[in-house]
Amino acid sequence: MPICKNCGSRIEKFNKDFCPICGCKSPFAQDGEKTVEITSNIEVGNSGYQPKKKSTMLMFFIFFGFFGIPFFYLKQIKSGIILMIINLIGIGALSFIFAFYAQLPIYWSVIIAILLLLVVNTVAGLVLFRTPNLKDGNGEFVI
Repeated sequence: MPICKNCGSRIEKFNKDFCPICGCKSPFAQDGEKTVEITSNIEVGNSGYQPKKKSTMLMFFIFFGFFGIPFFYLKQIKSGIILMIINLIGIGALSFIFAFYAQLPIYWSVIIAILLLLVVNTVAGLVLFRTPNLKDGNGEFVI
């Protein structure tokens, strides 16, 4: 229990305005105690952060989705590297399937594989574009 600064008696925390024993005003206050204004130390303003845009992310998915650029734009480096590796493996696997099972020339099988993955990346971009609370790598919302 706190002690009154005037009479030294123990008082409850609820009697912070006056001491019930001696009637002293503000029995908890220390002599020479000063109030510090903490809001004066806080700067409010533009921190230089530019929010990421969903429309830019979608354009990156359409044109540069193969290289993971959309996730690098959102500062999600691991996801960007994973997308790039998946696309490279996908191009190789689909080219192999089209070249050996469909008996297409290798250049046609690579072109068809790239076009298919372009469609897949565009659909993935549209899905993320429609995501309501998408956040970037800094935890900020993508507008």
